[in-house]
Amino acid sequence: MNSSQNGKAFITKSERGSKLTVYADTAKHDTVGVGHKVTSQDNLKLGDQISQTKADSFLSSDLSTAESGVKSLVGNLDLSQNEFDALTDLTFNVGIENLKNKSPALNAAIKKGDYKAMGKQLTYTKDSAGNRQGGLITRSKEREALFNKK
Repeated sequence: MNSSQNGKAFITKSERGSKLTVYADTAKHDTVGVGHKVTSQDNLKLGDQISQTKADSFLSSDLSTAESGVKSLVGNLDLSQNEFDALTDLTFNVGIENLKNKSPALNAAIKKGDYKAMGKQLTYTKDSAGNRQGGLITRSKEREALFNKK
C-alpha cells in the first residue's frame, strides 16, 4: 500500500504547502519544500532557493521513507487507505524512530489490532523542541478524523 492522492494532499496542506526557500521551522530546523528537514547531503542553508521539481523530489523521497516506516510498524495488520494515509502523515511528521520508541500506547494498539485505540493515539502536539504548537493540535485532530473516516 502507498499513500493516496488524498494522503499526499493532506500532508501538503498540513505542512502549509511547498516552500521553495529554506526556512527555520518552529523547532529551528532548516526546512524546505513540503516539510523536508534539510540534511548535510542536501547542501542547502537558510535562505537558499530550490525549484518545485526539487521540492517534489524531496516529498517523494520523504513520503517513501514514511510509508516504509508505517509498513514496518504495522506488519501484516490490514489497514484501510485512510488509516494508512493517517499513519503515514504521523510518521512523516514525527519520524518512525519516535513512533517506535516514544509511542508505547500506539504500538500496543497496533500489536492488539485495536483500531479504535490506534485512532486515539495519533496525537502529537509538540514540536521536536518540546514546544506545544497550535498547528500540530489541529493536524492531530484532522489526522484522527482521517484515520476514522469510512
